[in-house]
Amino acid sequence: MALDGLDPALLTGVFENAPELVSLSALDGRILHLNPAGLALVGAPSLDAVLRLTTANFFSDVGLLAAPDVERSLHTTGHWQGVGELRRLDTGEPVPVSISTFLVPAGERDEPVIASIMRDRRLRTSHESALTDVLESAAHRAREQSAVGLLGRLAVDGDLTTILDATTSAASSLMGTECASIARLDDTRTALRVVAYSGVSERPEVFGTCTRSAPGLALSSGTVVICSDARTESRFDTTTMRSRGLLSTVCVPFDSTPRPGVLAVHSAAPREYTDRDVTFLRTATDILVAAIRRIELENELRYRSLHDPLTGLANRALAYRRIDEAVARAADSETTVAVLLADLDDFTTVNDSLGHVSGDAALITLARKLERTMAVGDTVARLGGDEFLVVCDHVVDEADARSRAVRISTALATVDPQSDQPIPFSASIGIAVAGDDVPSAQEMVRRADLAMYRAKGTAPGTTDVYDVRDRYEADRVFRLAADLRRSLVDGELRLVYQPIVDLVTGAVVAAEALARWDHPTLGSVSPREFVAVAERTGVVGHLGLWALQTACTDAVRWPEDVSIRVNVSAHQLNDPDFVQSVRRTLDATGLPATRLGLEITETVWVKENARVATTLEALHAMGVSFALDDLGTGHSSIAYLDRYPIFDCLNNALPGARPHAIVAAIVLLGTAFGVDVVGEGIETAEQAEAYRACGGRLAQGFHLARPMPAAAIEQLLREGVRSLR
Repeated sequence: MALDGLDPALLTGVFENAPELVSLSALDGRILHLNPAGLALVGAPSLDAVLRLTTANFFSDVGLLAAPDVERSLHTTGHWQGVGELRRLDTGEPVPVSISTFLVPAGERDEPVIASIMRDRRLRTSHESALTDVLESAAHRAREQSAVGLLGRLAVDGDLTTILDATTSAASSLMGTECASIARLDDTRTALRVVAYSGVSERPEVFGTCTRSAPGLALSSGTVVICSDARTESRFDTTTMRSRGLLSTVCVPFDSTPRPGVLAVHSAAPREYTDRDVTFLRTATDILVAAIRRIELENELRYRSLHDPLTGLANRALAYRRIDEAVARAADSETTVAVLLADLDDFTTVNDSLGHVSGDAALITLARKLERTMAVGDTVARLGGDEFLVVCDHVVDEADARSRAVRISTALATVDPQSDQPIPFSASIGIAVAGDDVPSAQEMVRRADLAMYRAKGTAPGTTDVYDVRDRYEADRVFRLAADLRRSLVDGELRLVYQPIVDLVTGAVVAAEALARWDHPTLGSVSPREFVAVAERTGVVGHLGLWALQTACTDAVRWPEDVSIRVNVSAHQLNDPDFVQSVRRTLDATGLPATRLGLEITETVWVKENARVATTLEALHAMGVSFALDDLGTGHSSIAYLDRYPIFDCLNNALPGARPHAIVAAIVLLGTAFGVDVVGEGIETAEQAEAYRACGGRLAQGFHLARPMPAAAIEQLLREGVRSLR
């Protein structure tokens, strides 16, 4: 039947006299019209009172859960039917309704409108009740699934605060309760502290434990606690609950080690909670526990990525971040930033003598000392091994930075008999102070590192501040290290040999191999410099092996009673393959082991450990001889000679006039231990005669013979010119 002929007043009458709520609203939710039955249902005094509102103002929290489904259906099909819950404007009372909503074409309007028909479900017939119950159950299940889906997505990538808030909001909305909360045991494990809350009543701060509250009882018993009416409850104290105007509750405990908790919903009215209610809350807590575990794992991984696993101090990455942050803050203040790099002196001795377990324990103790020593806000980091970095914020000037370094030195040197630090430590400390150039974190650490190396080179245990000259030195070291590696391949390095002479017979009994480097652009580079570069940059092993192989190749052509002496480094002595390297070299060149002597400086020998001792004993068993070089520059020489009877020679430097008694004592020392003594640095006839008068026999120096190329000493020995007296 066509409607064109109907009186518009008739259609208006139908709208106005309909017994159910009939409303028209714009797509943005603005109320355009509401019939009298609708005004009565929502508790509005007049139409004017609702025209300022939107549809969202009429729904309770539970009713609003369906809003996304409604919008989606209207957009796709143009209609939606289901159940929902209004909220009376005058009393706030929830009103369950069945809803049918659909789009009305625009007609002469710019856009369509939304028409909604809602019926009070409290007035339904038995047939309607059954049908509505089915629809309501389906809608509730859909809302549950939607809420679980949302919580699941947040559990994968949400932050903890968002997940906690979403869980309490979903619980209170779906179950139609006045409030929901999540409480977790605090660090003292003596109180349940509320960490999330949704509701209309005042938020509590804590819940009592055990029987002092429903959440406390749930947590202590590990079971779900359901209270239908607080007025008849006897299992727990309901005083606080009732003072907040709440009479029923469900509390579900969850285990999130080390801080378990409880999800609770509370209602202002007595209420029977269903199995479905408990199942949903259990599901929500399961999702919450999974999210907490994921977040705690992420936090642990983040912590591990920024902290040293042994000491718990900041690692390099975090230290760099703190430097950049401190430099940025300093730009807005009258202070600056200092970076202190402390390298423990000879820490390997602790590991070698006491074992790595004791060494690790000592590092942990030192870390705690540094943390207690530095100012609040400073960052203490371990860069690895025995290197510690301190980022000092709010430093006044260089003098202030030095005073902080002094505190570090004092703390390291202080021994606590009750701790795992068995001996005092010293550290070489480099200081870099941020200047006007605003250096990066990497540059600050680089500067401190350069200053530290200069301090260690000057005297271990001292402190130095970065100077621009350090950059030049570092650049030269870097260049020399690269060139040194290349020169080992290109043949720029060569050996010269300085004879060792028997002062009684004048015969050459041995020769010491000395490395020389003729750099293509820098000219002759001092052995002291390039050997130091090799030791600092890890090239010394290659340099030492080259010298050993070259010297043995040259010496095999000498007379059988002339031996070759080659210097070895601490790196070589600590190399587990060094014994085999020597054996392979002797086999390849054909030089007898008895003609090879290895010279070990006393400063290298004092760093001896079990591996070094084993290496020397194995070489000595092969027939290789050893000379303890630079006698007197280190310490405990006599103890080493007594402890390790493998040395065949002592080298005693004679740079100038020496007291007769000292020289004679060293010669007697050699005699007492059954080893030869070689007087080095004999530059004048007077020195040679004085040394001979003290009982010295073997000598070396410019007065006797200067270092000479391999061909020259080979010709000298081949022609039978054996005496250099």
